[in-house]
Amino acid sequence: MAFKVTTKHTPFQLVYGLEAIAPLEFLKGSSRVGLPRIGNLQVMSNINMNRLHQPEEKRTIANSTLEIEQIKRKAWHDRNLWKTEIKEGSLVLLYQPSLYNKKEKKLSTGWTVPYKVRRSFPKVRYVSLLLKGPKFLW
Repeated sequence: MAFKVTTKHTPFQLVYGLEAIAPLEFLKGSSRVGLPRIGNLQVMSNINMNRLHQPEEKRTIANSTLEIEQIKRKAWHDRNLWKTEIKEGSLVLLYQPSLYNKKEKKLSTGWTVPYKVRRSFPKVRYVSLLLKGPKFLW
């Protein structure tokens, strides 16, 4: 699900298929409060079937809206990514979240000493050489 994206419907509409009726509408009168006066049973059953399917239709529309927004955001993100290539001989820093997430070291970073890439493999695996000591497989 996309982050902070409108579904263009209220949660009540997504559950019940219609907008909530405010108490003021009962006091002042509203076209939504009274039942429609239709004598034809066939027309009434068609109206009820439409009301029955409205919540599902609204949920489908909301899901498609979220999916479209998520695709747009991913396209924007991919367009604005920095293109970084790590080649053999490049200097890299190793990120270790365990170093960063300690509460007692609030100002510390999660990066460790620099490594030199010795060999690269397809995708994101690299054999690195610690500049001050032993080999490290990343």
